[in-house]
Amino acid sequence: MLFGMQLCIAFAQNKVNFNIHHMLESDNFGFEKIASNNINTDFKVTRMEYYISEISIIHDGGHTITLPDLWILVNAADVSSTLLGDYPVQHIEKVIFHVGVDAAHNNGDPSVYDEAHPLALKLPSMHWGWAIGYNFVALEGVGGSELNKVFQIHALGNENYKTIEINVDENVVDGVINIDIAADYSKSMYDLDASIGIFYHGTAKQSRSLMDNFQKYVFSNATGVSSSDIIDPVFQFEVLPTLLRSNTSFNVKSDILGEYSIVLSDISGRKIYQRDGINMLASIDPGTLAPGNYIVTAIKGGKNIAAKKLSVYGE
Repeated sequence: MLFGMQLCIAFAQNKVNFNIHHMLESDNFGFEKIASNNINTDFKVTRMEYYISEISIIHDGGHTITLPDLWILVNAADVSSTLLGDYPVQHIEKVIFHVGVDAAHNNGDPSVYDEAHPLALKLPSMHWGWAIGYNFVALEGVGGSELNKVFQIHALGNENYKTIEINVDENVVDGVINIDIAADYSKSMYDLDASIGIFYHGTAKQSRSLMDNFQKYVFSNATGVSSSDIIDPVFQFEVLPTLLRSNTSFNVKSDILGEYSIVLSDISGRKIYQRDGINMLASIDPGTLAPGNYIVTAIKGGKNIAAKKLSVYGE
């Protein structure tokens, strides 16, 4: 009985979030930004959507929690922060997930799902019919020296279902533990020449290469991504608290001389809120925010001079 009580204390229930940080090389992702791949091909992404499924959490010395009936449709245009649920987790050592839709559901009927479900029919489409299934990744853009060559790569097929394993080091903070994964979409085009006008929807050729790139290069531990730290160490800049409910205000505190502005952005760089004329200390009430990660940036004289990451969870 004592042993059972000790387990209960050691493995208390905590909320677990799975966060994808959209990146382009070392910068936050943006559709207006130009990237270059390993063969020096310039390109801009105009669409990036993909499925994640079958997530497993390795925690607290090798224990495993598997979530087989969870699918995430990731869109680089949106904040990607998913509440996985409440689990007896204190420390997460590794996360395993898959890019694509598992075979048991890939060739199923999408019409059986509610329209809000990730596997329901979408516009633009992420489904190619029962025989083939879902687009695992839909990548579109323009490339070449003048960015005038349109490319589309839609990857599908059960044989292209890819497993991703990432070592992390995430601990509980105020009852919440965040799994932060960086997704560098410049790496999705590894060895793919965007200047030739690629157009391929299928299971082989460039689609197979795209899925291999997702497995080998795109994902990494988000620790140290540029969006989360102070831009200029000259200034002391704090966001308090750094973890809050979706409808809670937060404070900013700094030693920045004179007035400055605060801009709240999602991790794709889209501005959510701005307040001007702050001096040293202010309470910020941006309204209700969707769960996910945000960046609080201090701006003075048109220059970003400091930034901190802010994490938001649901009610």
